[in-house]
Amino acid sequence: VFVMGCGLYKNSHMQKICLCLLGGAFVSCLSTVFTYALNFQTQMTQVAIAFNINAGFFLWCRWYIYPIESIALLKDVHADPALNDGILLYLLYAGGILMAIFNLGICADVLPKCVRYIKRAIDGVTPIETKPVPSSRDSMLYRSGAGGGGNGGRRRSSILVAVDSVSPVSSKARRLSMTTIMGMNAVEDVVQTSKNEDDGDEDLDQDDLAALHRTVSSMGDNDKKDR
Repeated sequence: VFVMGCGLYKNSHMQKICLCLLGGAFVSCLSTVFTYALNFQTQMTQVAIAFNINAGFFLWCRWYIYPIESIALLKDVHADPALNDGILLYLLYAGGILMAIFNLGICADVLPKCVRYIKRAIDGVTPIETKPVPSSRDSMLYRSGAGGGGNGGRRRSSILVAVDSVSPVSSKARRLSMTTIMGMNAVEDVVQTSKNEDDGDEDLDQDDLAALHRTVSSMGDNDKKDR
């Protein structure tokens, strides 16, 4: 609202800044969907290539386009008497500093992962996540030992109960949509996890059980529609 009110949205440098930030986020989302649809056991080379291309584009947007256009925007604001005598200039400087800190944090996370993805594609055992991340397929596989020899912990038995109950057979599924591919790969991960689970873990979590039942049921409905 502030940018629209002061007319800064008309500035070409501001427009380029917005495009580069949104473009980097858009490509990251596409890359995430694409890599999640791949099998980390047999298609790790494609996963590593996609991740590193995504990381390269993201860093190009954040550390090349953004700084250049930000400096040019500040020069335009300094040269405009209607803009440089208010709070706008201070807000732009503060926003630039915060964005730089944010970009450094992203680099600290992404750059080591680029190396680990490449190593994983070469040796097949290097863990991508250095600590468990609930939403990460690799964390799930590696913690269970399925991601190339991980020594980590175990999945809760509620997942195993759900797998036994629904008995998904992903190899017979028709993967006609990206949603189906992602969903069935998620089930494959859970099935693979169950194969590596030690007996005796009875920490049943009803929420996990119900959530997995809903997911598998939804995937079944989507697969029928695809057919």
